[in-house]
Amino acid sequence: MLHEYNIHVPHRLFGRAGALGLLLGLFVPVVALVASTGLCLIMILATIVRIRIRDPFYAMIPAIMLAIINAYLALATARSIECL
Repeated sequence: MLHEYNIHVPHRLFGRAGALGLLLGLFVPVVALVASTGLCLIMILATIVRIRIRDPFYAMIPAIMLAIINAYLALATARSIECL
């Protein structure tokens, strides 16, 4: 789908790295903070791409929800390791 719009990014690689980071973050909280922040950024950018290609709103809902969930995880992790 992204190749139709000349968007060439290794999005699967970033997603897998983020998922691995969240799993590793169960043992190392700083890794969870970095992973959830990165995944939140990816989902925000995915929403922007969906807006630019004029997808309907219902197609954007998964990216928006995952951005909210990852933002919450980042904030909760930052509070638990006393970064905030």
